[in-house]
Amino acid sequence: MQNTAAAGALAALPARALAQNTPLVTVNMAGTVSDDMTPIMYGIQAGIFRKHGLELNLSPMTNGAAGIAGLLSGNFDFAKGSITTILAGHEKGVPFTIIAEDFLNSPKEPTSAFMVLKDSPIQTGKDFNDQLVASASIGDIGTMALQAWVDQHGGDSKRIKFVEIPFSAVGAAIEAGRVVAGVASNPQMTLALEAGKLRALPGIFEAIAPQYTEVVWATTKDFSAKHPDVVRNFARAWAEAVNYTNTHHAETVELTAGFTHIDAAVIARMARVLAWPTIVPAHLQPIIDASARYGLLKASFPAADVIDPNAR
Repeated sequence: MQNTAAAGALAALPARALAQNTPLVTVNMAGTVSDDMTPIMYGIQAGIFRKHGLELNLSPMTNGAAGIAGLLSGNFDFAKGSITTILAGHEKGVPFTIIAEDFLNSPKEPTSAFMVLKDSPIQTGKDFNDQLVASASIGDIGTMALQAWVDQHGGDSKRIKFVEIPFSAVGAAIEAGRVVAGVASNPQMTLALEAGKLRALPGIFEAIAPQYTEVVWATTKDFSAKHPDVVRNFARAWAEAVNYTNTHHAETVELTAGFTHIDAAVIARMARVLAWPTIVPAHLQPIIDASARYGLLKASFPAADVIDPNAR
């Protein structure tokens, strides 16, 4: 679904394109409008994708699943989505293939956390037994992370009760007592902590692994086989853009505020999403293994099975 406000922001971005000797290849892409889109937006603004022969036609989406579905219908060439969506599709024989790591979970600067009331008695895994907890989607990475953390800290993950509540409504649900905890993601996480009524439980997302990929850019095996140069050029441009945006957070505040419509002052205070310039199998394998352990997949498999060979 097209977000017209976001689309207008994208169109307004200046493109400092370098001279081209050959026609640009148009790539139709879909992704939700959030901080993890910063490498793409910077790459467009700085002319990096054009330098590598690509003209990105980006459609903002209201959720990642819609974009991923558009890959199969042929509406999009590339789409951004949760890695769990890609893994579930792969297990069912859907020909998804990963071309970039968009969102790397890092304990140094967490951008999501499980929140509880500031005076909540919840401290250990067993405190979650028989409790109702909010997550953006049942069976998502947040759900798996809490299950793993509870099992590692004296509780029983099978006794957790989950309910789906969007990030934007989690804080209110916790304060009203409808749930004892829930996942909040930036900018909501930063604003909730600053309000002083909630606190974050540390280390839950790292129960899966110290670092792992949560969101990826994907295409289909058919598209990659027919357009290997497009995938290769995207991977090269992505690496160049990410190497800049990962190390220039202050310089990208206004850019990110422009397309997300999040207050620039909030962006400047919050932890920023960490992308990765190349695909690292060790960033994918922990999610594959956890998905098998907690029933999202029937069995684990090597991460290499879902990495596009043209993006390596």
